[in-house]
Amino acid sequence: MSEDKTGTVRTTAFSNRIIWIFAVFMFFMIVGSLLASIGNGLFSSLITVPAEYAFINKSYMKQIFSVLLFFLVTALIRKNRFIFDDVNPLAKNNRFSLFLAGFGLGFAANALCVLCAYLHGDIKLVFDFSFRQIPFFIYALIGVFFQSASEELWARGFLNKRVNVHYPLWVAYLVNCVVFGLLHAMNPGFSAVSLMHLVADAFAYSLGYTLTGSIWFPAGMHTAWNYTQNLIFGLPNSGLVSEASIFRLAAASGERNLIYDYVFGVEGGLPSVIIPVIMAAVMLWMMKKQNRLDELKQSRESLGLD
Repeated sequence: MSEDKTGTVRTTAFSNRIIWIFAVFMFFMIVGSLLASIGNGLFSSLITVPAEYAFINKSYMKQIFSVLLFFLVTALIRKNRFIFDDVNPLAKNNRFSLFLAGFGLGFAANALCVLCAYLHGDIKLVFDFSFRQIPFFIYALIGVFFQSASEELWARGFLNKRVNVHYPLWVAYLVNCVVFGLLHAMNPGFSAVSLMHLVADAFAYSLGYTLTGSIWFPAGMHTAWNYTQNLIFGLPNSGLVSEASIFRLAAASGERNLIYDYVFGVEGGLPSVIIPVIMAAVMLWMMKKQNRLDELKQSRESLGLD
């Protein structure tokens, strides 16, 4: 039961409870993953592409199927329609300028982590770019966008907003951040520090969504983070190493330390935890300046929206 802003006591449906939402979320994660694998398998069997393109298809581009599934689930299921109305690219708040702003912030955050690892002596990079590779890097950017957008749509768009129907926004943050971190637990080199990084990143992405009102702001941050470390600097992206990048990793420390993880990359170091925490703190400060911190205590039911 909950009380809306008029003081009316409302009884919530079981479908608004965390356990049910989490079960539905995981179901669609599995379905999306299966669709992505099947789609990539069919494409690979029909068309032979160079190794670097095959890596993009296998690691990133295949998530286009998960994005399509998300829009089907939110557009066709009445209870999820408010999510579709909020995140679809034609919605008022979803301006391309916000995606670019998020992209710039994500690039700066990841580049700073890479700089920390470089100055600490953990990595040595070699410039390895050819103009002939421009079509590949454009294709890779599109692929990374679909992969990052998929995670943002499902974690921040679906899980976060469905939990927030009945529970305060801070609870929705807690759920989506922890689940987002644990979804990467099977990636090579996963550690306690990388889990902290993923949770901190998810918190910054969640706040960015609330602050701007646009899912495409955190999608831009996420896209730039992954593209910068994997396709620009050639470092592991959650344990995955690209077949081609603008810079190539010439040498790396063979030991895990507080700045860099030779398997998980900069995402396994403390700078990747501290920087998102700083970004989140700045966003909270901006919300406070706008007198919006009370939003963290509200649910859609408490606002009389459901």
